[in-house]
Amino acid sequence: MILLADPRVWGGVLLLSVLDMAAALVLYYAGRRGIEAVLARFPRLRRERLERVQGLYQEHGNALLFLCFLPMLGVWLSAGAGTAGVQVIAFVPWVLAGKMLRWSVVLVLLDQTLQILP
Repeated sequence: MILLADPRVWGGVLLLSVLDMAAALVLYYAGRRGIEAVLARFPRLRRERLERVQGLYQEHGNALLFLCFLPMLGVWLSAGAGTAGVQVIAFVPWVLAGKMLRWSVVLVLLDQTLQILP
C-alpha cells in the first residue's frame, strides 16, 4: 500500500476522477433538458428506470450520487439527477468523491496485479 502514499498517484487519481466526472456532467446536462432529451441521446435507457431514479432522489437525497462510481448505475444516476433537478453544486462533490474511490480501487488492483505477474 506504499502506492497510496505517493502524492503523484493521488494527482493521477484526481485527474482521472475529474475527467470521469466531466463525462457524468454530460449525462447530467442531458437530464436537465428533460427525460425526452435523455432518451433521444441515450436510446438504451428506459423511461421507467429514469422515473424510478427520480423517485430515489426524492426519497434518499443527493448522497445517492456517491454511487455514481458503479458502472451503468452511474449513467442512470447522473441522467436522473438532471431530470430530478439536483443542483450542479450538489452534483459535483458527491460524484467526484465516488469517482475518486473508484479510481483509487482500480489503481490499487492494477498495482497488485502487476506485482504478481512475472
